[in-house]
Amino acid sequence: MPAELSHASGGAGLVITGHGIFSGDDILGIKREYERTASDPGSVEYWLVDLRRVTGLEIETDEIKELVEIDRRLAKRMPRAAVAVAAPLDAVYGIARMWEIMADGIGWPTGVFRDFNDAELWLHARMAHISALPSDPPNLSV
Repeated sequence: MPAELSHASGGAGLVITGHGIFSGDDILGIKREYERTASDPGSVEYWLVDLRRVTGLEIETDEIKELVEIDRRLAKRMPRAAVAVAAPLDAVYGIARMWEIMADGIGWPTGVFRDFNDAELWLHARMAHISALPSDPPNLSV
């Protein structure tokens, strides 16, 4: 399979690693399975999507929209998470930016980077900010 999900930072992080030809089915399969089986998603502080070894991308706009909807539902269960995507290839970077624009407003800080180290540095900065937040975010709805 050209995509794998692994846990990092003692469960505080989720890492999706892609390689070869990466399809909408690959990423949607991982996200659907995680959404279905996650037992404690509120403890997750970050997603890191590593697309450095992806050589091509086969994803339709409707699949990106579905991914955004899954992420919107997950963001409600994972309000403290941030998402960084490392995508060095132009086409892959462009699609990742499309997802980022469509996902604006779901509740997660997001960053798309060409360089993996930049993605990691951004996440580390976000984690310092997130760890300073109260464990129960205030209910701002009136």
